[in-house]
Amino acid sequence: MPLFKEENLTPTEMVVMLLVSKKDKCAITKMADYLGVPFSTFTEVLDRLESKGLIERIPNPESRRSMLVTSTPTGLELVDEITKKVEKKMSEIFKELSEDEYHLIFKVLSALNEYLNDEEV
Repeated sequence: MPLFKEENLTPTEMVVMLLVSKKDKCAITKMADYLGVPFSTFTEVLDRLESKGLIERIPNPESRRSMLVTSTPTGLELVDEITKKVEKKMSEIFKELSEDEYHLIFKVLSALNEYLNDEEV
């Protein structure tokens, strides 16, 4: 998506940023499993996001063997900016749809939102 490229993010990085911003602190292994990404690949994604100052890894107070991921203020600001741009673009697209098309897309987006807000992560 062009909005991700403008911010120098891959789609995978953006999905991770959205999850982390919604969940506050996320267990790394749970996130990798949830996204279906091999742990080694997921670690590379986190390395890139951390080097950009968008996330940070912190010790898990409940388990000394695991780490959590949290958004930095810069990361939260970026997610907010991209969300606003996506909402603006979606508004432009929705203006062109018939009522039936609008309801179908709303239903699909609602299901996607429910999936992304799943408490398993």
